Amino acid sequence: MQTSWGNLFVTPSGTLKPQPFAIAAILIYVFNFILSIAFNAETMLRAGVIPLLGVQLALTWAWYAVHAKRLRDAGKGTTVAATIAVLYALFAIGFALLLSWAATPVNTADGESKSSLGMLIVILAVAYAFNTGDFGTLGLLLVAYLLLPVVLSLAVVIYSVVVGMRKSVTPEPIPPQLPAA
Repeated sequence: MQTSWGNLFVTPSGTLKPQPFAIAAILIYVFNFILSIAFNAETMLRAGVIPLLGVQLALTWAWYAVHAKRLRDAGKGTTVAATIAVLYALFAIGFALLLSWAATPVNTADGESKSSLGMLIVILAVAYAFNTGDFGTLGLLLVAYLLLPVVLSLAVVIYSVVVGMRKSVTPEPIPPQLPAA
């Protein structure tokens, strides 16, 4: 069953050829990138984390739906895509909780409101300054915390490219024939 553009991002049933998959995957990644830029600390303070989490979970579902269709078209199972989507959803929930904590304003002595994230960075910097001089566990954790999202994002994009390059095993749909007059 070929997928229509109306239910492309909504349901994981059906199949999807490589070219429409590439367009849909690029749209999802571009929208996710724009979302990550749009949700800065000020937006988080005004809107909270619920809108960000809702859009992230909707994008995760759309990502899974598109990948499941493409994998089905290639004759493959959807277990890996489902696992990636579930792990990403759990990561998004944890990240939203972290952002909600980090975006909570803290009043300073001069009455100015600052973000908790700045306080966390200062605490980490002071703790690192009192370290023994080697990189240490704290430094490794900080580097892992900063690099993990980049590495995972790169791995997911590579997975999308691999899925998109798989050959279709479903036949091309035959256009309807008009009866001979």
